[in-house]
Amino acid sequence: MKKVRQRIAFMLAMLMAFAMVGCSGKKDDKEAKKIIADDKSVMDMTFTPPETYESVLRTIEKTTAGDIIQKELDYTLADESEYDYAYLYMEDVDLSNALDTEKLEKMEIDGRTFYIQEENDKSYQAYAQKDAHIYGFQYTASAEGKREIFNEAMEAIHFSDKMESVTDDITFEGLSYTIDEELPLYSTTTTLVEKQDGTVLKKSLQWNFGEDAENLTFRFVIRLFKNTTVDKEINEKYEYEEKTVGDITYKVLKPSEGKAAYEYFTQHGDDVYEIRNSGISNGWFGVTRSEESEAAFEKLLNSIHFE
Repeated sequence: MKKVRQRIAFMLAMLMAFAMVGCSGKKDDKEAKKIIADDKSVMDMTFTPPETYESVLRTIEKTTAGDIIQKELDYTLADESEYDYAYLYMEDVDLSNALDTEKLEKMEIDGRTFYIQEENDKSYQAYAQKDAHIYGFQYTASAEGKREIFNEAMEAIHFSDKMESVTDDITFEGLSYTIDEELPLYSTTTTLVEKQDGTVLKKSLQWNFGEDAENLTFRFVIRLFKNTTVDKEINEKYEYEEKTVGDITYKVLKPSEGKAAYEYFTQHGDDVYEIRNSGISNGWFGVTRSEESEAAFEKLLNSIHFE
């Protein structure tokens, strides 16, 4: 139960951090050209996005069985305010185990009861549950006193009888790689960031290995940052060193003594790629990367090349 509570607290109380989902199968040309601006739902919860925004982030986690277990749409406006809509599938979980629902304000929206939380007069969060389906909305204002905007956004939420969603088939043009098919892949997470006109700013594909959501063993991710440089994307607080793997030269985060490197950046044309062994989170105790993950990550690195 502790792990479950931590997962809900992270996903719902923070409502939407960065993760990153893969979808298999082929799409026709018409579907492939759709942009995130056309998507206005997280599974059966539909909503009205802000009229204008600087960027929108869509995150989808999908199991190898084809089930979507997480979807999020996060809109960032020019004034840095945010609208964040999320869906999470979790069996045998009750919101009352993660939230003090008896003391929280309630709001009835289209037949569902949402529990409302407020943080620092600036962030307003709402959560609802139907069976194993958990829904969330968070409005983060650029200044205090924006409760009326949160209320208007909540009133625009509706529920349909269609539990369906678009999916993102994340590919990296000109980049090839191989994921060991013998690794215990549980799910993939895709993250796509676009401007309102569909211009891609960032995208990533993450592989989540393990038995299930509560028993992951490690994660790998490839991220693409458009129209930038490595020096802009690395953390200037840390030390990096140059390393060549195959025919690709990377800037690599210098690891602790006795540990394997896990964060690689490389410039390719106008864009930057990051390849990372994200290990597994230990909550407040950081991230652990097993020897198994380090060996598998080395294989991934050696398989990467630009065509």
